[in-house]
Amino acid sequence: MKKIALFGFTVLLLAGLCPGSAAQEDILNRIDRLEKQLDNRITEWRINRSLTGGMTVPDPSDPGWTPLSPRNAVRNHKFWIAGDGSVPAVFAGVELENSPIRLECTFRGVGKVTADFFIDGKKQESFLLEFGNQARDILRTFSLMENASTGKAVEVAFRFENRGRYPIIHRERAEPGTYLQISSAVLHMEKAHEAWLRLSRFLLDIKIGSILLDFSPATSPPDERSRPVNPRYREYAESQSFRKMRADFQRAVMDFDPGLISRHAPDKLEKSL
Repeated sequence: MKKIALFGFTVLLLAGLCPGSAAQEDILNRIDRLEKQLDNRITEWRINRSLTGGMTVPDPSDPGWTPLSPRNAVRNHKFWIAGDGSVPAVFAGVELENSPIRLECTFRGVGKVTADFFIDGKKQESFLLEFGNQARDILRTFSLMENASTGKAVEVAFRFENRGRYPIIHRERAEPGTYLQISSAVLHMEKAHEAWLRLSRFLLDIKIGSILLDFSPATSPPDERSRPVNPRYREYAESQSFRKMRADFQRAVMDFDPGLISRHAPDKLEKSL
């Protein structure tokens, strides 16, 4: 969840950077590399609304599968949703072989939904999502592996049945106003969680520092929506001390090696941080 907040915050932060600076480009590239290596989400999902009978996961080649955005609201009565994930050998600088891996899903919806969870076509558990009469989020955690085999691809699938607001009534169609969506799905590597949190905070520090320290006056005339810059801040931003702080920040960021995140080298990673 925290990771999702970081990604959403990126756009707002980077919008304040002034383009054209080599220093800014270096830091932006570093931010991009860090984000990609700390990304533990399942973002590509597919939905099957046709093969709803039975408890067998439809074959991946079935033409009934179509792409689904994680935040798309599904209003069908019965449907399947599936996605693929894999466990890296090293995540956040920590080796994951033989460690437990969980899947943390945040569902959002209205009404009552029964569900079944599958891993590689095998049913693992049934569960119930009781959202009520108003939209709300429900977080569910599923066990993917107790002893991870790194590099192995895993297919996760859910079979959902929208039971409506009043599940005692038998329905052939979803009750109007009810829906389900997968707001987020994150692979939780317990062994690497503390390292991931620390690196995520480091990433956020870089983003905020990039805004605060790469300020320069706008070259185009301000419009009526522009907020005037405090003259005292403009004076400070052009001072020698500010320029030195910006140079120190850039040097510190560029001293960090993002490649260490995907390698198990804890001593080098610690020194780089």
